[in-house]
Amino acid sequence: MSGLAEKPLTLNPAGGGQVGYEGAFLTKINGRYHLICANLNTVNTDDQPQTHYDCMSASADSIYGSYGNTYLAIPNGGHNTLFKDAQGSHGATGSALRRKNRDWTPGSGVTTKWVIALGH
Repeated sequence: MSGLAEKPLTLNPAGGGQVGYEGAFLTKINGRYHLICANLNTVNTDDQPQTHYDCMSASADSIYGSYGNTYLAIPNGGHNTLFKDAQGSHGATGSALRRKNRDWTPGSGVTTKWVIALGH
């Protein structure tokens, strides 16, 4: 490569803000573009705040946008890699963290549940 193919562009989801704060990448699945990022989200469960390291997404029909609202693509998905296997099924590997009462619980694995969420 000798340089950029075109001028850099900022991709913003509808409603402002950002999709996430790290591990960003862009992929095209089933004819739609998905901007994927990892983000920390806090939810209240049993009156206790829990922080989850989630995989967030915003989707568009064109690579240039406009992108829809940010949505939760893989709960506790954190940083991940999306892939398509030899049979044509989509999946995701992930490295996740969940925080409850100041204790972080690490986890990792493979999921196919996110495919439903990417219908946005």
